[in-house]
Amino acid sequence: AGGPGDSGSATLIPEPDTIFRPGETILFAYEVYNASHGGGTKPDLDVQYEFFVDTGDGPRQAGKPVTLRHQSSEALGYSLPLRGWPEATYRVRVQVTDNRSSATAEREASFRVARSPSTRP
Repeated sequence: AGGPGDSGSATLIPEPDTIFRPGETILFAYEVYNASHGGGTKPDLDVQYEFFVDTGDGPRQAGKPVTLRHQSSEALGYSLPLRGWPEATYRVRVQVTDNRSSATAEREASFRVARSPSTRP
């Protein structure tokens, strides 16, 4: 519990704020629809998370992509501790590939890391 990719004992907030503090943990949770089961009981999904920091010159990749292969659940989540993340606006791109049908789905979301409560709108 508590490592990257482990949702552990995370608390879900119905309408989360998109501003986080260094040291907090962000949790991405979502459902995959219409995954092929190929006669089996579970899907076979590859999931890739890419992070980008917004700069004056456009988004720049932050770190290496994280790929989780052969996920067998349609309910997915990934937790990421923000310890050491500098104050900035970030984007996460999540791409799910169905290994049986080769179908892919991709979504992006933005969040901000801010140091002090006064930076909240």
